[in-house]
Amino acid sequence: MKGIDPIPNKTKNALMKPAAKAIGEAFGTILNSLAHWSTDGLARYNISHEADLKDFKAKYERRLADVPEPEIDDSKLLLVAKAIEDGQYRMDEDYMREAFARLITHASDRRTNNDYKPLYSSILSNLSSQEAKLLIGLSAETYSLLPLERIKSQEHGGSAYSYISGYAVLQSDGIIYFDANTTLTLELLQNAGLVSIKPQFELTSPFYQSLYNMFEWSTQYADFKNTHPIGSGHEYRVERGDVELTELGKSFTRFINN
Repeated sequence: MKGIDPIPNKTKNALMKPAAKAIGEAFGTILNSLAHWSTDGLARYNISHEADLKDFKAKYERRLADVPEPEIDDSKLLLVAKAIEDGQYRMDEDYMREAFARLITHASDRRTNNDYKPLYSSILSNLSSQEAKLLIGLSAETYSLLPLERIKSQEHGGSAYSYISGYAVLQSDGIIYFDANTTLTLELLQNAGLVSIKPQFELTSPFYQSLYNMFEWSTQYADFKNTHPIGSGHEYRVERGDVELTELGKSFTRFINN
């Protein structure tokens, strides 16, 4: 009985492409550098990190197998190698390994890489998985925007108020981002030039109004009021706004989407 070959022919063919050869050399350089650390206190980390990099390489090779050889853009190979270098310390999460695999595949595919910028691998290397997920979620929405809300305590019959919560981001699939990290995530993405927060720009279409209502009728909102009492003479109110991808954000997310 013949032995079973664990590597599919499709993947073997991908590994023969010039881009795959260059990627293999880039991964080899990084893995060799890890070997030089093996005598210090990072040995255990090195073993785990090497396994993550090998998994990242395998994810890339599987994606490259779906790109026709004539579409591989050899002119972008140095940028692809830079992306590997930028991402080597963000490989501890499977979600980020997938995101980098998508990035370098799109960057080396001439059908998708017209707008690729060297900055994109640096941007991705500085994102947390939560930030990357929120960006990808935004890019999947119509017009690349989502409604958001903040809760405030407002004086009865008056205009004076104070914010008592961070932002809640409302996705069209019913997911509500409303925790201690949501506001920080949005502000970091805005500082990076990837999103624009418009806290008082209410979206008026019936669809977005239904999403605002979804949050205001949600258990998260009810639980927040139960755990954050306000003084007499004040009432809970919400401020409706939106968050949307900037042009940079739209261009960048095209390279980390499927």
